[in-house]
Order: sequence, then structure tokens, then C-alpha cells
Amino acid sequence: MFSALTFWPDYSSTPAPRVPVAVLVPFFNDLLDELPWWNPAWRVTRISAVEPSGAMVGGSGFDEVTVLGEVGDADPQPFVGRVRLQDDRLVRFQAKIGDVVIEPGSTPAGEPEQDPFAALVRVLMDVRGLRIRDVARGAFLSEATIRCLRGGWSPDPVVARRVAEALDVTPEELLAAAGHDAEPDGPR
Repeated sequence: MFSALTFWPDYSSTPAPRVPVAVLVPFFNDLLDELPWWNPAWRVTRISAVEPSGAMVGGSGFDEVTVLGEVGDADPQPFVGRVRLQDDRLVRFQAKIGDVVIEPGSTPAGEPEQDPFAALVRVLMDVRGLRIRDVARGAFLSEATIRCLRGGWSPDPVVARRVAEALDVTPEELLAAAGHDAEPDGPR
């Protein structure tokens, strides 16, 4: 199975036997079946291509690959799987079916997932040496609001714009990096 994810004849000088990508169908179905809320009636039915989407790691292959295929038989939906590898271990998995992104959660069951905006705000504050008070004053927001954003709350466009300006990045850059749709024409 890992051979099907790491076969890159166009990028490697070492010849390796080609492994059919069809072996990835049960692999992705098994990964999706591990999600407690996944409907097992939804099955990956076809894999059409595997493409590199990460950085080349030495001569051993790419650290992330994108797998294209379909889910469902009667009315197939487009399927895109992203797999991050480290040596021969699966480190991260994400799937997109139609317009819906699916990935394993990072918080315990019963707790909401943190918005990626929170992690990005924490990193930017740490890198710039900014305290909660500094960002709150720069954004004209309360310290409690900044604490909540750092803790995982999802920002509305006005708050996101103010925080971005306080962190000295454009709102579009901050929102895009956090995986949100940028609203360039939103309120200022």
C-alpha cells in the first residue's frame, strides 16, 4: 500500500516496481471507517491518480501525496485524499468528498474542535513577542476576546480584520492561512 503512495518514476533515479493504485481503495475505506460518525455505506469506489503535493524528502519520496478518486456507485462524488507520510508511517490524513473536508479530530470526544485561527494567532503572538494585552489594545478588543480567540473561538470578519491588523498581517493572509474564506470587501 505504501508503495502505491510512494512510486514516483518521474522524480527518482532508482527504478521501482509499479504498484496499482487500486490497492488504495480499501486503505481509504479503512481509514474512513475508523471515524466514529462515518456512514459505512459511503465507500471509496475508485482511485484514479496519486500525485505529490508536499516536499521531496531525500530520495525516498514526497512527505505528502494527494489521491484522486470517487466515492459512491450510483451517483459518484469526487474524492480527494491527502496523506502525510513520515518514513513508512501515516502521520496525517484528510479527505474531501465533493465540497466537504473530512479529517480526524484532534480533541477528545465531546469537545469542540479548535478553529485553526486560534493556533495561528497564538503562533504569531509568540513569534512577535506580543501579550494578550498588546493584541487587545492594537485590535480595540477586550482581553477576554483575545483569550477566547486563542482558545479556539472562530472569529467573525470584523474581529478577524482587527486582530490581523494588530498582528501586522493583512486580514486576507491571516484568514487564508487559517483556512477561512477571506472577505476583502467586508467591514473595516
